[in-house]
Amino acid sequence: MTLNFYENLSNDYVKLLENGNEHNIIIEVGEPSVMQTFKVHSTVLCYRCPFLYDEFKKSTINNDDNIKIIQQPQISAKVFNFIIKYIYGATVNLEKVETSIIFDLLVTANQFQLEELLLENGNEHNIIIEVGEPSVMQTFKVHSTVLCYRCPFLYDEFKKSTINNDDNIKIIQQPQISAKVFNFIIKYIYGATVNLEKVETSIIFDLLVTANQFQLEELVARLQTFLIENHPSWLKLNFSKIYNSSFQTHFEALQNYCNDIISKHPNLIFESNDFSTLPEAALVSIIQREDLQLEESKIWDYIIQWGIAQNKTLPSNLNNWIDKDFQILKNSLQQCLPHIRYFQFSNDNIMEKLFPFQRILDNTLWADILKYFITPDKPINSTILTPRKLVTTQLPNRGYTFQITSSIIANEHAAEIASWIDKKEVTYDVNNNPYEFDLILRGSRDGFGEDVFWNLCNQKINLVVVVKVKDTDEILGGYNPIGWNSNFMGQCSTTNDSFIFSLKNRNIKNNILSRVKNASNAIHNYSAGLNFGYYDFYMHGNLFYIDRIYSYEKLIRKNGGQFSIDDYEIFQTKKR
Repeated sequence: MTLNFYENLSNDYVKLLENGNEHNIIIEVGEPSVMQTFKVHSTVLCYRCPFLYDEFKKSTINNDDNIKIIQQPQISAKVFNFIIKYIYGATVNLEKVETSIIFDLLVTANQFQLEELLLENGNEHNIIIEVGEPSVMQTFKVHSTVLCYRCPFLYDEFKKSTINNDDNIKIIQQPQISAKVFNFIIKYIYGATVNLEKVETSIIFDLLVTANQFQLEELVARLQTFLIENHPSWLKLNFSKIYNSSFQTHFEALQNYCNDIISKHPNLIFESNDFSTLPEAALVSIIQREDLQLEESKIWDYIIQWGIAQNKTLPSNLNNWIDKDFQILKNSLQQCLPHIRYFQFSNDNIMEKLFPFQRILDNTLWADILKYFITPDKPINSTILTPRKLVTTQLPNRGYTFQITSSIIANEHAAEIASWIDKKEVTYDVNNNPYEFDLILRGSRDGFGEDVFWNLCNQKINLVVVVKVKDTDEILGGYNPIGWNSNFMGQCSTTNDSFIFSLKNRNIKNNILSRVKNASNAIHNYSAGLNFGYYDFYMHGNLFYIDRIYSYEKLIRKNGGQFSIDDYEIFQTKKR
């Protein structure tokens, strides 16, 4: 049991302040005509106000008794009296104090980095902000005077609020915002500081979204830069989500960052599960780029795919379309069509790609396309856009940027896996990965059935499997250098080079690598799909299992048995 005597402690420190015994600092506050002095102690400042303690150490002014002097002419004696009593006695009595003085006190407390005084005291608060769902709701006591200047959005919410508590204090409810995120927001509003050390990247992104909602432009700009400079791998791992959000919320720095990546690695977005939900503005910003590394006919395929996805009522068979259907598609693509380089299509692609959809093009444009390829020397009326600047050659290991097309793993994970394949003790540099990872199967895109697995993976070698476990940060997987072979169904195949693994990811702090120990049973050709070992790690439909350790060194998951997944991917690797 602990006995507390805080009241006596506070009173004793206030007496020390008032008597000035053993002081070694004089603080002068106010302009010369109304200047007042306070006798204080460096020992107290050292622990209770590091800001003033630093001013004490920097001061070069001494009086006749060789006592250092700190000058703060911009602060009134009335305000500083509250500050110094808080520093010594941890109390602030604001009864009958004018609101303008309280606001000046807040500004000074911020300057002196007194976060507790800014927030936790809550004296004279006239707003309560409730954040989080009812079961985890937390409250924050704040001041309309501060919100008026520091967060007009919340100040407007205060003025609109019609909910009051028993003390007639207005309540603002923000159930969609977590207390963890709002704690950062309110400390920024009051103290203009945000400490992101050891904060999960997903929380930082939620903070960015909330800062944008609250119209805190300075914080929005700085958080975007922070994510780009400090968490690029997380941004790439969550690329589709980040890209969509950047256009829905006008995060320009993130938009530009993502567009630069997409121009070099367009499959990141065009082959993503969320491509059909991409905002129109985002799609236009991509296809208008001259450095987009895609053939024009492929770009055409993707925008047609996107346009059809926006209109669920269109017939699935193009042969059944009528004029109205083509008009619906044309309306959906009206912002995209002007950015297609029609005059860069080959003759074959004109007939195969453009001809079926000619009715979404203006008559003049379609006539000019045909004319250009039949008699290219004849003038045409349509504008010919400059060809895209496609990079056709690339020197190996010089300026090479590795990029994996995955919704589960990032480039760093791929480098780790490549190092394990080559049995390296030191992980490859991200941009010196000696392997290409070619995505051949994604469950959410291609299906989870055994027929899908065997159609796409049968007799293919050097396969990397990655699995995202549902509702966790776990990423499990394995490497199969010899492949699965339907000709040996029900039998095991031999290799000394396979392994299974768990990857470090967010809350999962360490990798687990489990190499094969029973080579003759390393790979099982299993009718239901992939199977490492003799049921060490295997799939059945969209469920996965870790039943036992028979062929591999150790478990890659604490809890064995059946588990659900969000998705799984299989890559074929080859040396580049």
